[in-house]
Amino acid sequence: MDYFDNIKNIQYDFTVNSDSASQIYILQDILTRVALWVDGASNINMYESYEIESNETPEIVAYKMYGDMKLHWTILYANLITNLQTDWPLGDIALNEFVVTKYTDPYAIHHYESISTGLRGSNLDQISLMNTFGISDVKSVTNFDYEISKNEKKRIIKVIKPQYINNFVKQFNEALYA
Repeated sequence: MDYFDNIKNIQYDFTVNSDSASQIYILQDILTRVALWVDGASNINMYESYEIESNETPEIVAYKMYGDMKLHWTILYANLITNLQTDWPLGDIALNEFVVTKYTDPYAIHHYESISTGLRGSNLDQISLMNTFGISDVKSVTNFDYEISKNEKKRIIKVIKPQYINNFVKQFNEALYA
């Protein structure tokens, strides 16, 4: 079942003015939203952690988890992912292309950070201030390293446990038609 298969249709009037012929079309109401089970401590047991491998898509994750690629929308929904281009991790080749396109010098220093505390500074004045407070384990982080780190954080997602997926889809559809 695809996500859009269950969205209600609405009549939309495209008539320009009262003098012209009526132009009413039946369209899916893509603005329909359902708030169901995404967050909350009471639902924590229905999720498990999943690490996205390089070049995995939501469809591949859904197939691995549920044996059904069409349940990819549940992966996105559970993680509040609305834009695959920015919210889903890039594969290795795509990440390299992204960094080279975004930065004039991918290996220039993006910022500095303390290895032990994680404190970040964007210039040497902030680093010397860290040293004043006894933070001396400062390392430089290149643009490339920074983007890799951001991308890696996107790899850990939550997925609905297989034993709950059918009930989730059922309740989602019921809420969609309510």
